[in-house]
Amino acid sequence: MRGAWALGVFLAVAGVSHSFAGGEVHDLCRSASASLDQRIDACTRIILDNSETEANRQAAYNNRANSWADKGNWDRAIADYDKAIELEPNDAHAYFNRGFARGKKGDTDLAIADYDQALRINPNFVEAYGNRGARWQSKGDYDRAIADYDKAIELNPKVASVYRNRGDVWRGKRKYDKAIADYDQVILLSPKDSEAYFDRGLAWQDKGEDDRAIDDYNQAIQLSPKNPEAYLDRGLAWLRKGDNDRAINDFDRLIALDPKAEQAYNYRGLAWTIKGDQGRAIADYDKALDLDPKYSSAHLRRGISFLFDGLIEKAEEDFREVVNHSPTSAYGSVWLALAQRARNLKVDSEVAERNLDMKKWPAPVLKLLEGKLQPAEVLATASSPVQKCEADFYVGVFDQVSNRTAEATSQYRAATESCPVTSAEYAKAKQALKQLGAVP
Repeated sequence: MRGAWALGVFLAVAGVSHSFAGGEVHDLCRSASASLDQRIDACTRIILDNSETEANRQAAYNNRANSWADKGNWDRAIADYDKAIELEPNDAHAYFNRGFARGKKGDTDLAIADYDQALRINPNFVEAYGNRGARWQSKGDYDRAIADYDKAIELNPKVASVYRNRGDVWRGKRKYDKAIADYDQVILLSPKDSEAYFDRGLAWQDKGEDDRAIDDYNQAIQLSPKNPEAYLDRGLAWLRKGDNDRAINDFDRLIALDPKAEQAYNYRGLAWTIKGDQGRAIADYDKALDLDPKYSSAHLRRGISFLFDGLIEKAEEDFREVVNHSPTSAYGSVWLALAQRARNLKVDSEVAERNLDMKKWPAPVLKLLEGKLQPAEVLATASSPVQKCEADFYVGVFDQVSNRTAEATSQYRAATESCPVTSAEYAKAKQALKQLGAVP
């Protein structure tokens, strides 16, 4: 979600910088070209001048508050908006501005209350509908957010940011076609808005249409070549399509922009894993973990690489890190149990299952490792293509660490049939078959 509309933009649009009787100090108090400190000083002089009219002092409080807001000093801004409202309780703009400041402080409910009051005074206050919608959105109340965005669009259908925010809400509600329609409107209103193409790409991605997502990421990158998120998501789309070289190229470009982007190293490591280059994969996982030692996904993937390279104790250390940092990670528990089985250790069911929902997949795999189910029973529970792939693969790993070479070979071959060729399971099954001396 994009945040509420920028304060500076709508101060100008809504005419919130208040006017009053002339004079140099008055001009300076409301001047857009003066420095913030100059504006604050001029407004303060008006506020302290007892000869000023109440209307002028109210305007000075409001304008000084705007300057404090521009400085990011929300507490002082709110205090001045309080005084402006005290002097003129029917100033919708003062409520609007205070609502914005409260929202920036994280006081969402108070912000909404101020937008409510602004709209009671002025039911056609477009910006108040937009900002209140953004606050409902931040609370996860998507229906109220949409209602406010709808009203803002009804009053002014030319504001791109409202369509963008509403599109984000539709994405949150998994109404991807509606999200795409709103992002289309953003692009129509602002054809060079790279973020709109990126957002629409995410919606296409959510729909499973990676080719259209890539087209939008391409456009986003053309308009904004230094947008790291576009490289990341385009790289992930290439990964899903099985084009690992293009994925690696995008992750390379992201790392060039941001050498501390741990996700780029992690996903580049995955691409190297799928390509069968375990040395480069582990080096990338190492780098991701240097940047974020609690990065569970990198621990998990590095641990899997260690396990298949026969470095069982190192693998177990990584899997323990996954369980410690992400105790509800069922796959972390599965791989830790596999490492324990590889060391001929008994899997402690109470510990393994402590934070997991044992009614959901991959619980049957964990039960296999605990000795509660047989391989055939695990295979029989797989009810979707993803589960079938994982069942074939994990039973193969179980057989391999249990020194049941013939059974492992059979299961890995089954995994190469049931798993997508773009998946890590497929790549690891082929690696294991080579280790076992079998033809993949």
